[in-house]
Amino acid sequence: MSGWLRGALGLLYPSGLRCLACRAEISEGEGLVGGLCPHCAEGMQVLPCGEPCPACGQPDGSRGCRACLPEPRRALQQIQAAYSHDGAARMLVHALKYRGLRQAGHLLAAGMAQVCADMQGEWDVLAPVPLHRRRQRQRGYNQAEVLARETGVVCGLPVACLLLRSRATMEQARLTREARSQNLQGAFAVRGQVRGLRILLVDDVCTTGATGEAAAIALREAGAQAVSLLTATIAVYRGG
Repeated sequence: MSGWLRGALGLLYPSGLRCLACRAEISEGEGLVGGLCPHCAEGMQVLPCGEPCPACGQPDGSRGCRACLPEPRRALQQIQAAYSHDGAARMLVHALKYRGLRQAGHLLAAGMAQVCADMQGEWDVLAPVPLHRRRQRQRGYNQAEVLARETGVVCGLPVACLLLRSRATMEQARLTREARSQNLQGAFAVRGQVRGLRILLVDDVCTTGATGEAAAIALREAGAQAVSLLTATIAVYRGG
């Protein structure tokens, strides 16, 4: 059999399954654990929901931490994340955002639902952080909405798209910490009635919390009673 034909048949009839995170091929005897290989499944440890930093959501930072932005959070009541942004969780976020694998969202939402149940406070609705319409058109969907809907099914909470990205912004990952807040000023507009609602924003990654804060400011100015942020992962500050 020629090489190209063997390769084509391999694509059509793969010999084994692949881990959603690391993409390693799994033998039939080894099996997948919820779509993950045993190594990646073992690495998916939900962060403790005890005492995150009230400003930036860093784990074990109830008295504040060195990862915070100079400006304190004013609109967000609290920030919680399910996983540290590394290892299998980071690869799953990448798979959801850039490889179109919505099943990765289902795996991440399992941990998010656990954290949601353990968080202090009650919410009326889950609200995904929106993408700008141009970026959503390119991607085909909003990964935050996928996570919100998967989490809502488990938690029994409704999901509503309460925000619009009113202008395109630069990707936060490309900016310095100081530039992130400036990049997002006035970037969100409220759609619908939010007065009196207790809203839990949902997003994929929290780095500094600037995106969640900007979204929360828009919601609070429109009359929301309380706004918190739940993300799949958080970039954990390692010190130094």
